Amino acid sequence: NPQEALKAYENLRLAPTAKVVETNRSVPPDFIIMKADELSGGKPFRHIDDLISQDELRQISDHYKTVAGFALTK
Repeated sequence: NPQEALKAYENLRLAPTAKVVETNRSVPPDFIIMKADELSGGKPFRHIDDLISQDELRQISDHYKTVAGFALTK
């Protein structure tokens, strides 16, 4: 039954999709750009590493990958 299949798919995807939406609202995809602008005071800078450590960038990226379901698992 196609209706039941669609409902089952919706039930499967609803929670993960809601988590992505929630994350996008609290930490938007352009968060790194916003953070760099905030830390630089809107002034030009040479390297992102001058403002945000590679570890912090990786943490932001890894968190989003996990929420979005793109994280590699071991």
